[in-house]
Amino acid sequence: MKPSNILKRIRVAEIDLSDTRFEISSGEEDLSSLAFSIQENGLLSPPVLWPVNDSLIIVSGFKRIRALRLNHETADRETGALDCILLEDADEKECAVRAVAENAFQRELTLAETIRGLKLLNRFTTVDEIARISAQIFNCRFNSSHIRELMALENLDPRVVDLLNRGSLSLKAGLRILKYDPPVPGLFLDLFSKIKASSSKQIEMITWAMEIIAREKLDPQSLYQEKEIQEILGRETEDLGLKANLVRQVLKKRRYPNLEKKLGQVRNSINKLNLGKGIRFILPENLEGTTYTLSFDFKTRDELKKRGEDLILLEKNPALSTILDREHG
Repeated sequence: MKPSNILKRIRVAEIDLSDTRFEISSGEEDLSSLAFSIQENGLLSPPVLWPVNDSLIIVSGFKRIRALRLNHETADRETGALDCILLEDADEKECAVRAVAENAFQRELTLAETIRGLKLLNRFTTVDEIARISAQIFNCRFNSSHIRELMALENLDPRVVDLLNRGSLSLKAGLRILKYDPPVPGLFLDLFSKIKASSSKQIEMITWAMEIIAREKLDPQSLYQEKEIQEILGRETEDLGLKANLVRQVLKKRRYPNLEKKLGQVRNSINKLNLGKGIRFILPENLEGTTYTLSFDFKTRDELKKRGEDLILLEKNPALSTILDREHG
C-alpha cells in the first residue's frame, strides 16, 4: 500500500532539522542563491515530511528548509507556515525510497549522493532488491556488483567520496585502489588530493607505482615519500595538472628506465633529421609499435612544394635509419 500524500500547512519552527537520517546531499553547501530564489519566487515545490513520535522530520527538502531559515522568513510571512507534503501512513523504508527518488528525478545525483542513497536503502533492503528496482528510485539502472563496489568505496576512507565529488579521483581509479591492502589506498588518496589527472593517467600511475613496489621490493610508504615525488607535490603552484604530469613522468621513468633511455636516443636522432618548418615526426606510443606518423602544415602552393622537397631530403637522411632500425640498435 502506497503512503498517502497529504498537503498541509506547517510552521517552519515545527520542523525538526536535527534528524538527518534521510538526507543524501551534503549539508555544507552555500545556500545563499537558493535563499535568494525563494525570497524572490517563493517555494517551487513543497518539502516532504514524515510525522514520527512528536516530531516532523524531513524526508526531502533539507536545503529548502535551511534556506528559509537563512532568510529568517517563510513562504508565508504572516503565519510562519508553508505547504508541505506529509507521509502520514508511511514507514521508514518507504520514506527512504521517497527521499532518494525525490532527488534523483529532479536532477542527476552526484556520485557521493548516489552512494549515500544506496547505503540509506541498504539499511532496509538487500543489494539485489535495490538493483531490481534501481530504475524506479535512481532514474537509472544499477547491477548488484556495481552497487557493492560503490558502497565499498565509502567504507575505504572518508576522503573517497569528497575526492570523487570534486573530480580529483575517478571511479575507475577508486575501484582499482580498493584491491590493495593498507596503507596503499590511503597513499593514493593523498596523492590524488594534491594533483589533477585524468582517469587514464590515474590508472597509469597506480599501475606503475605498484609494479615498481613489487619489482624493487619497496615499502609503499617509502616510494611515496621519496624526495623527487614530495618536492613536486610541495611546489607552490595552483597548476595541479602540471604536478600530475611531473609525478607521472617520475613514475614512468622509474618503471621503464630502458624505455626512457631509448626514447632519449630516438629524440636525438629526430633532432638530426633537421625537419623543415611545419613538419612533425610522431613516434608510436611508448615505442611499442612500428608505425610512424609525419604531419605538416601549409598555406600556399609554394609552402606545399617546400614541404615535399623537405620530405625527399628526409628520406635520404642517415639519421632516419637509426630511428626506423631502433629495434636492432
